[in-house]
Amino acid sequence: MTTPSQVRVGKTTVTVINLGDLEFKLRDILEPRSIPESVPPKLLDVPLSFPSQAVHIRSGDASIVVDPGDFAYFAQYSPMYVRKDYVPEPSLVEQLRIAGVARQEVTHVLITHFHHDHVVGVTLPPREKGSITFPKARHYLGKADWDYPEVQKPLLDPLSIESLTIGAVNKQGLLELVQSELEITPGVTLIPAPGESPGHQIVKIQSEGESLYCVGDLYHHAIEVENPKCMSSWCDPVPHMETKSRFVQMALKENALMLAAHMPIGRVNGEPSRPKFLPQPELLKGFAEIR
Repeated sequence: MTTPSQVRVGKTTVTVINLGDLEFKLRDILEPRSIPESVPPKLLDVPLSFPSQAVHIRSGDASIVVDPGDFAYFAQYSPMYVRKDYVPEPSLVEQLRIAGVARQEVTHVLITHFHHDHVVGVTLPPREKGSITFPKARHYLGKADWDYPEVQKPLLDPLSIESLTIGAVNKQGLLELVQSELEITPGVTLIPAPGESPGHQIVKIQSEGESLYCVGDLYHHAIEVENPKCMSSWCDPVPHMETKSRFVQMALKENALMLAAHMPIGRVNGEPSRPKFLPQPELLKGFAEIR
């Protein structure tokens, strides 16, 4: 078991919460034609472990959760991504409690995209009761994801994952649909980043000249950073490559930290046309170290 860890971005405290480890082969998720010949087959064909991370941002009076997952609930519907003997980490609510964050105090919930591992934690079990995990928070989702047929069609079924999670949030009047860049609070901005999904968005955190980007599923592995044409099989290639190019230029210009949902924290370095990913897990500190 692990506990949440933190990094400071200027005056902003960012808490990284691993909800559980996914396991899959890169070959099973990457578009075959996008895989560079230089990538060794062993890397593609061996099951690898990927964290499934949520984030809490403390910025002034704002208490912000990014990508509220529920690993146990997700595993029920997508067991192919979870090792059979795997024991998940404590729930998002429990890990937030460990970090000193009560669910009733959360002011904003930012959803990078509507894939189940990023969103099903917006409600509490038993979900049929419609209990909202963060009842005082505005929830922000890309409008293009909400409008997507793969979301709208299941919403017609009251017992679907979609209806029991984001549908319940919408019924409570807590859902905001985002179509363009939006400042959530000073220093925290949602930026459209389509490609992984139609309404995929990333979160920029900026304070005292320092930056960190929560990039959702823009990348799953370093080979996608270092090979701009490499991407998941479900991506829309043109907007995805445009998003990656735009992000790399911003990250290099700002020497920004990057946190993808399934990768260690790190930085992009090198040149815009030949970016490299430098993992820096040592930047994350336990509570006793950072306080």
